[in-house]
Amino acid sequence: MTGTAGLDWLWHACGAALAIAGLALLVWALLWDRARGRMRCPKCWYDMQGAEADDAGAFKCPECGRAIRHERKLRRTRRRWRWVLPTCLLLIGAFASTVTPKAKRDGVLSLVPNAVLPHLLVFVDHGETPIAREVKRRVTDGQYAGEELTRLYEKLARGDFRAPTLSERWRRTYGRIIRTIKPMTGPLAAGQVSQEIPEGVRAALMSIPPMLEFRTRPVWPVGAPLYVEVRSDDWWPRPYSHLASIHAPDDDKFVARSYGYDGLNVFAVPWVKPGDRDVRITYRIVQSEQLRTSRQSRDYASGVTSVPIELRGTIEDLLTPVRDPDLTAALAAALKLDCLRPSRFQTYPQLQNRDTRTPAFVDIAIAGILEFSANGQVWAEVPAWWMVKQTPYGFLTIEECNTRQHLDFANARPVRPTPEAWTVRFRSDPEIALRVIDATKYWEGEIDVPVVIRTR
Repeated sequence: MTGTAGLDWLWHACGAALAIAGLALLVWALLWDRARGRMRCPKCWYDMQGAEADDAGAFKCPECGRAIRHERKLRRTRRRWRWVLPTCLLLIGAFASTVTPKAKRDGVLSLVPNAVLPHLLVFVDHGETPIAREVKRRVTDGQYAGEELTRLYEKLARGDFRAPTLSERWRRTYGRIIRTIKPMTGPLAAGQVSQEIPEGVRAALMSIPPMLEFRTRPVWPVGAPLYVEVRSDDWWPRPYSHLASIHAPDDDKFVARSYGYDGLNVFAVPWVKPGDRDVRITYRIVQSEQLRTSRQSRDYASGVTSVPIELRGTIEDLLTPVRDPDLTAALAAALKLDCLRPSRFQTYPQLQNRDTRTPAFVDIAIAGILEFSANGQVWAEVPAWWMVKQTPYGFLTIEECNTRQHLDFANARPVRPTPEAWTVRFRSDPEIALRVIDATKYWEGEIDVPVVIRTR
């Protein structure tokens, strides 16, 4: 038993003593001095036993001179209202003393009832505040269960008047809580099947529609291929997920797809013509679990959206090159290619998170061409782009797009090189940097990329 825990009994004893004193004072102040058949002046409490009414039927107090019109007022219980405030202070002190050990151990928010706590989220603006962390802690510890757990998730799915479902504030607050609660949903529940989630919770989460956001640069240089960014997200329990397919509006030709939570893709829109003021896009959303189990392609949702666009200027008007030797050196240390051997050269490029947490990377597009060479021959040129941003919580995070896909060169012809024979260079390209929609600056340079050989 620690020293702090050993003093819990003292706090509880003080609370009990204050509660007894407060209740005794309350009884004395409001209930103790009853009339018990006596007649007393309700103002000065002078004993008026035997007093008689005058011709008007009123009783007059000989002490203070007050006239009392009804005899029942002479038989009232004396209430000492001035003692109510000290009584309340004693009872508040008793409550505070009793809950102090729990507050010191679990925090002040642990004293808030389960039914009240979710409604306090209206006062926060992101999902990492003490109130949000307390909600997640209670769910993780099993303090919410049954109907109470269902009502909590219904509240999280519904949001509030300041954060309606799918709004930016809702995604920062309620959506982040849903995403990070263990072990119910989100990326931390990778090994859990949906049958483990209560039906009421599953229904509440499935009531949240998937989110699709399309955007591009408001101004795009004339002559450069135009790209649109699509962000998709859902808050459904596993194994449920959404799959969004993007199509051209005229011939319904498939263009791209985005799926799962926090999906991000950038796709070309070659159907835009000079003079167009917007980009029209057709999308369809299906539920992956329904598609997997029934092999049907019924749309969960579909629609047509448009993104405003203006074609003018050049790339140099929109992007400023950054030629910084320190940034180039930091990028050379951060960019890696993991390779599986010995049977295949299967790899994917990635920026090491720990090496990019420096202000030099923030808000600068790292975009260009990965050039794969072996035996003196260039086998492939693959576009890749990243951008390091600062989150609302103060962290630096890497936004990447097409770099999550594996690149497979195992069957390269006419020569099949071993992984050790490959060399990779990464050179900047401003046209690819345009695909980083928020970027106004891009890194300019060229580096060698190390190939990390892994066995498993």
